[in-house]
Amino acid sequence: STQVQTVEDQIRVHALKKGLRLDDPFKDFDPLRSLHVSPTQFQRVLNLYSCPLTQPEISLLISTYQDLLPKSDHVNYRAFCDSVNTAFTEKELEKSPTKRLRDTQHLLASTAVPASAAPLSPRSQAVFDELLASLRQYARAHSLTATIRATFHDHDRHNNHHITPAQFCQSLPFPHLTELQTRLLVRRYTDRTPADGVNYYTFVDDVCPADAVAPQVGDQPRGTSPAPPSSPSAPAGAALSEEAVLDKVRAIALKRRVRLLPFFRDFDRLRSGICLPEHLRSALTLAQVELTAPELDLLTRRYATDDGRLHYAPFCDAVDEVFAPVAMEKTPTRSFVPPTHLLSPQR
Repeated sequence: STQVQTVEDQIRVHALKKGLRLDDPFKDFDPLRSLHVSPTQFQRVLNLYSCPLTQPEISLLISTYQDLLPKSDHVNYRAFCDSVNTAFTEKELEKSPTKRLRDTQHLLASTAVPASAAPLSPRSQAVFDELLASLRQYARAHSLTATIRATFHDHDRHNNHHITPAQFCQSLPFPHLTELQTRLLVRRYTDRTPADGVNYYTFVDDVCPADAVAPQVGDQPRGTSPAPPSSPSAPAGAALSEEAVLDKVRAIALKRRVRLLPFFRDFDRLRSGICLPEHLRSALTLAQVELTAPELDLLTRRYATDDGRLHYAPFCDAVDEVFAPVAMEKTPTRSFVPPTHLLSPQR
């Protein structure tokens, strides 16, 4: 029935988010492998995995799968698990390898509209709408559409479109956000309970809608606040040089006393010193280092690896020379003068 389907969809969503399979705990209550358990055992397994069901919904499932076994009050858990596991794959798929699998993304999308633990007040909703409009404008102006989702997905180990609030705040590529604005975003996109995490997938879809078109010069609506200014670019007609771009990054790092290596390591769990090219913009944005597209392309080409990735370790070493020479512990008597000329107003 439709009601049973709705209840099972709730379990499928829970299983997808947590990466759970219900078969094994049922087998613990079925030593003879009869594929049936008592109603009490059936409910105990659902409670064990914290399935978000009410008592009437559990009773509905028990009555549904009891009907599959006449003259018995036991529940056919095998049929129940086969139905729930369609969220991952189909049974006996090897017999029909060309069969089209059920699209389960719509199940996650059904929970995409965050049922916040505390709904926003009318005033907070108005502030949120204004903030979202400014984030969309910033994302278009800084070409974040292609990279913003990957920034969050690096923290999504279970691929369930949810990350912790701390990971969400760390991955936000908007350096102009205040603490209050960040907390408002966390509150808006937290699903049902804080334990579910922040639904970054919905946040990215809201900030970078699929039908968004990059704005042309001069078409900014009147009365809207402009996007945060980017760093000054080279004069028109001036040829970019690698050393000039590096000096620009060094000047920002020296002025703000920021090391770039920790921002890149967020995208390199194996600490290989290599990341994807699109992570260069994400890491620099998180470090509040604004470069133009030609400057980013120049750095990407200089530090590109043979397989098309980015060797960020030597780039960070080159920038960190403003603080101290690399491997200075090997030459402790070496003198070092900070390049304060990078902070001169003429630059």
